[in-house]
Amino acid sequence: MHIATAEGDVTSERSAGRVLVFVEDGALAELLLDALADAGHGCDHASAQDQLLTLLNLGIFDSAIIDLDSRTVEARRAIATLRAHSPSTKIVLLLPCGGLPPHAEDIPHHLAIAKPARLQALLTALAAAG
Repeated sequence: MHIATAEGDVTSERSAGRVLVFVEDGALAELLLDALADAGHGCDHASAQDQLLTLLNLGIFDSAIIDLDSRTVEARRAIATLRAHSPSTKIVLLLPCGGLPPHAEDIPHHLAIAKPARLQALLTALAAAG
């Protein structure tokens, strides 16, 4: 599978990296972590700001998957924290059904995928961000 980006076509076969999953929904987080690990990515999960800070103090992430669902009240704060601690981390947004919420265009990110996202599409997006 490939995805077209501003830099050109990218396949999902790029080397795996370290991925931070910031998702409040435990079931979705588990599904993402399992799929990412199966694809060879090193993964860590945070569902709250304090967990995010702990993980960021332990090291740098190549990519971060941030759930931008309306229930994810800390998503914008998480992105700001991530940018401050690790500006080189690529951010992939998981968008709520229906696409970008109002004013989401001003949220700094590299790629955005509508939920429910096919896992292969998510893995390809990470490869494109990488």
